[in-house]
Amino acid sequence: MKDFNSDEYAAMYMKDMEAKIPGYSLMFDLIFHGVLPVEAKEVHSILSVGGGLVEVMKSHNAYEDASFTLVDPSESMIGKIQEELEEYNISEYAEFKCSSFETYENKRCFDLCLSLLVIHFVGDKEQFLRNIYNSLEADGLCVLSAFSDYHLDWWETYAIHNGANAEQVGNTRKNPQSTMACTSADEIEMIANNIGFHGIEKIAQILSVDVWLLKK
Repeated sequence: MKDFNSDEYAAMYMKDMEAKIPGYSLMFDLIFHGVLPVEAKEVHSILSVGGGLVEVMKSHNAYEDASFTLVDPSESMIGKIQEELEEYNISEYAEFKCSSFETYENKRCFDLCLSLLVIHFVGDKEQFLRNIYNSLEADGLCVLSAFSDYHLDWWETYAIHNGANAEQVGNTRKNPQSTMACTSADEIEMIANNIGFHGIEKIAQILSVDVWLLKK
């Protein structure tokens, strides 16, 4: 697993994600320019579980007047995002909570939750999604993406070609469950349905990344 508390990793986070995740920018364009303008026209509060600068900036551009709360267990990751936001003069837009989402105590509900490329690092996926469900307003939405075990041969070739660390990529390819806790689309759908989400829809699959829209 990644050491997200490392200042070194926090500094290279975006480069690492763009190298390893096929269609990383496309994923955000799809979510913010395709799906959310149709499904979430009125958003007053946003919860981001994990993530980085892209989530903050895209949310600010789409919902400038909404409140934005980011929960992340890594002080290094939060510090890096805060540092970058200072350069854009929107540092006051986001509220940060340093906590694992499994233990985060939430006293409010949100219209929209973003959980992008996080759930595969979580051991108890059912509790993780249940916490998201309980953090949403009655008609709230969650956009979720997950690393799966689809097309790992293609993914390995893609990531190494784009400059990702070949040893890390190889370890993930050989042991996807132990290094990334990969989950299948069927498992995500089953868990989300059991918790009570409706309108469960896989809106995209890009090699080894699935993108979901979940409605409460």
